[in-house]
Amino acid sequence: MLRPALAALLLAAPLAVAHPAAASAIALGKVLPLGDSITEGFPNNGDGGYRVPLQQRLVDAGYIYDFVGTRTSNAPNPSPFPEFDPHHAGYAGYQVLNNNNPGGGDLAGFQPDERSLAQQQLDANPDLVLLHAGINDTFQGNAQLQIADDLNALVDQSYAAAPATRVGLASTIGRANTDTSILNR
Repeated sequence: MLRPALAALLLAAPLAVAHPAAASAIALGKVLPLGDSITEGFPNNGDGGYRVPLQQRLVDAGYIYDFVGTRTSNAPNPSPFPEFDPHHAGYAGYQVLNNNNPGGGDLAGFQPDERSLAQQQLDANPDLVLLHAGINDTFQGNAQLQIADDLNALVDQSYAAAPATRVGLASTIGRANTDTSILNR
């Protein structure tokens, strides 16, 4: 997992802008934003969520990238900047693995074609997966250790489906009455 590298990427972007002469184009390749409503863009008001400021930082720092995924929902209209790429694999309300929410969706569980939703998204052959998931699992009362195991299983699925893919795992956002301290170690 690339949690420290992902943080470094996000934090380094403003530094690259401060010193544009030192920056050179860096190809990230295909980037798959994968996760729940945070990835889709919560709240669903057409602002694109974290994908907009992330892409703006990447553009400002001179990164070359192609966001992939089968979804383009909740993209800002009009586009906030010419390079904005609306593709993602964010699914509002989905859990990492739906253990106790009948009718709810999940990222790691198997779908009708016997591959998980995450594995189907990996058909795009991304170079980097930005995984942000787990908050909906906490809302359903899943134990943090179970969520961590489910996240590990999802990362393992990602590597099995696309061995050369790098995975950046974001910290799980906590809200009132949710504890994410074990998940974010």
